[in-house]
This record gives sequence, structure tokens and C-alpha cells, in this order.
Amino acid sequence: MKFVGFIAEHAKDPFAQKRSYYFKEKDINPNKDDVLAYLKRGELCVPLMGGAEDVDEEMIGLISIYTDGEWLWPKYFINYLEKYPNFKIEEEFVQHVLKNRAKEVTVTEEEVSKLEKEFYRIAGFK
Repeated sequence: MKFVGFIAEHAKDPFAQKRSYYFKEKDINPNKDDVLAYLKRGELCVPLMGGAEDVDEEMIGLISIYTDGEWLWPKYFINYLEKYPNFKIEEEFVQHVLKNRAKEVTVTEEEVSKLEKEFYRIAGFK
């Protein structure tokens, strides 16, 4: 299980990065559109309630977590990428997307259940 796009200001997840980390990029990732299309095909994995506020304190997206079976990302990651074209995308994830973009994202209910339980454990939920 790997994580991408989690922002510490929205949750205290141990794998989250501070928002400033994602705004260090100057250039737009040339694979941004492929990444966005891939993220939007993800399966809902952890149906958390609540929203995330952007730096201007406006709602940017939901906190719910999506997956492709290997990676997990918050719904708001998509919204940040759409709003801020130069928002940082981890290179390891970009390579994963490029390798798998033609494949259908299929995750069984059993796999989703396992990922959800593991997410809660790693994130420190009791």
C-alpha cells in the first residue's frame, strides 16, 4: 500500500506531507492530464466524511480515500491538481500511472475491505 496526495493540514496521517511541499513545483507536470484521468477512475476505499479547505479557506474537496488496489489517495488530491496546475505529483506515482493507464482499475470488495482496514491501522484510527 502506497500513499499519494495526502496533506497534513487536512489530516494527521503519518504519511501526509505539509501543503507547502506540494507547492514547490514551478512547472506543470507533463503527465498531469494522464494522472488526473487515472485518479478519477479509482475505487472508493475509505468513505470518510468531511471536507478539506484550501489555503483561502474555501472547500476544495472531500476527504474520502480512493484506490487502484496499490495506491491510495484522497479525493481532494484531484481537486488540488485541477485548481493548481503545478501542484506536485510524486514521480513514483506518475510512473505507476504511465505503466497502468491503459488498464482498467478493478478492485474487489474483499481487496477494498483489506485496504480500508490497513489504512485505518496505519493512520492511527482506533
